[in-house]
Amino acid sequence: MNTHWHSDHVGGNALLQAMGAGIAAGAPDAQAVARRDAGCCVAEYLDQPVSPYTVDVPLDEGQILRLGDADWEVVHTPGHTPGHLALWLPEERLLVVGDALSDYDVGWVNLALDGPDAAAIALASLQRMADLAPRVLLPSHGPLPADPGAAFAAALRRAQRLVDDPAGAVWYGARRIFAFALMIRDGIPADEVEPYLHARAWLTDAARLLGRTPEALAAELVDTMLRSGAVVLRDGRLHAAAEHTPVTAESLRVPFPHAWPAAAPIR
Repeated sequence: MNTHWHSDHVGGNALLQAMGAGIAAGAPDAQAVARRDAGCCVAEYLDQPVSPYTVDVPLDEGQILRLGDADWEVVHTPGHTPGHLALWLPEERLLVVGDALSDYDVGWVNLALDGPDAAAIALASLQRMADLAPRVLLPSHGPLPADPGAAFAAALRRAQRLVDDPAGAVWYGARRIFAFALMIRDGIPADEVEPYLHARAWLTDAARLLGRTPEALAAELVDTMLRSGAVVLRDGRLHAAAEHTPVTAESLRVPFPHAWPAAAPIR
């Protein structure tokens, strides 16, 4: 079950399907994947290749999804992506929150693609989830929060800052996207980093929203992240400092969605 279609959440779908697993995802995302829309998974926009897959079970708000011996309720929680979903198990008060929040942060929002209200929409989704008063939060990244109430309080404060400071929200997204690019490529040669960034659609959009040129933003982004320690220079390559699992180079050698083979009809 995909909470949303970013590459670190759907990148294993093709392999899982080849092994016989079914894939469930939000209905609008499922329809776009079935059509092979060029914008699927935001893969080309973010330069995060994803192996072709299909969605077997489209999910809508309020739908019940049987997983093992439990019936989970689908909760639409847009913000991090428009189609982001959470899963709620009322009997046990367990909530799968995807990337909406973690023990240490909230999901970044894309004001360029999803509109200026994306941060406010994410905040409303967080409040909706907090109102469920879950006993256990199951985020996609990081440890399980020891205190769900405290985790939501911190997330709501952080999300409110993104609403109040749109430029900060753009910077936050740019830092996250760039760090992920370094992670999946085992770093990028230092002399190639800025040309790489100049060619990225997400950076061009961020520069427009911040009133900068792409070249100026690329230089400032690299400098800022180096000074903060989020990025490190090692053996002539820039690397993301955060702990991460290496990605095989072969996994990036796949076509972007506009060139995916035609999909079988959704069952």
